[in-house]
Amino acid sequence: MNTVAAALARWSPRRETYESHRYPVRYAWDFLAEDAPMLVPEEIRRRVDTEVRNRPTARGKRRQKLHDRTDMANLYLQAWLKETGESEWHTCVALAEKYLALHDIEAPPERFDKEPF
Repeated sequence: MNTVAAALARWSPRRETYESHRYPVRYAWDFLAEDAPMLVPEEIRRRVDTEVRNRPTARGKRRQKLHDRTDMANLYLQAWLKETGESEWHTCVALAEKYLALHDIEAPPERFDKEPF
């Protein structure tokens, strides 16, 4: 039987691969949701959380839970960009690039050829 030490010596974490359909928007949201939620200013997070909770559910009741982290990251980003007036496309590219670098994902240079929305 294999020992735990031997199994750990052979183990390597699963490495993420680049997915073109996620660039730049999904990578940007994932960066804000998973890696750097603290980047979003507290006042924006509080305001968006309150807005989401105040929207009624399908049954007309007050929402108890927030949406999942990625959806909330999108809402935070939209509110932040509306307040600062920054370009959504350029911001998403910058956030996506941080995500790719942080997760050591090799991405093709053609990713920059995508058309802004």
